[in-house]
Amino acid sequence: MSKYISKYFWLFCLAAITLTMLLYGAIYWAMQRPADRNIVFLIASSAYAVAMFFSGWHFGKQNGIHSDVSDNGIFIHSASYIIWGTISLAWMTLAFDVVNIAPVLSVLFFWGIGLFFHILPFIKGNDDRMNGYVKEEIFE
Repeated sequence: MSKYISKYFWLFCLAAITLTMLLYGAIYWAMQRPADRNIVFLIASSAYAVAMFFSGWHFGKQNGIHSDVSDNGIFIHSASYIIWGTISLAWMTLAFDVVNIAPVLSVLFFWGIGLFFHILPFIKGNDDRMNGYVKEEIFE
């Protein structure tokens, strides 16, 4: 594997894809049952949030142990953004036949702002590093 991304990153991606598909499967199932819709939405979204948090925490921690990146959370955050956005847009347009995808786009917009502010320190922190080492420590 790469020295930046280990197999745990790919396992997180697989878990995120599976969890997101299960979330939209539960939403689709709830749409067919108006009486149970609200409770299924609440349970499914809460379970999704908890499962994504713990899978990101576990696999991110493992990726940090097995890779040479100072902030591997940026990879987990970016992967979550791309996976959720892709599956959400695909599911909304293909499975639900929803014409209005504005809610998904607004979530992606605001999440993208948060991702941007997560990327800034990562870029700034790597400006003074070479292969994970601080330049001043190497050249002194």
